[in-house]
Amino acid sequence: VKLSKDKSVCTLFFFTPKGADDFNRMLPYLILYKPSMRKALAQSINARYTPQLVFKYDESFEKYLKMDAVFESIKTNEQE
Repeated sequence: VKLSKDKSVCTLFFFTPKGADDFNRMLPYLILYKPSMRKALAQSINARYTPQLVFKYDESFEKYLKMDAVFESIKTNEQE
């Protein structure tokens, strides 16, 4: 979750092991529930305005998994 400096936009990052295509398939369902999520957020925070919710695919976690696999293969090669 990332909140903009002026607190008007709240970006929610999602990751799925099946990749960005799977996230794009689920995006309409997230958008469908956006009003109820904003209402719940408005009731739980003490602010004059409720931020807009934006859903994005978290590419950084996918990059982390790829880097972790590379490090793991290097570690395996060094042990052999």
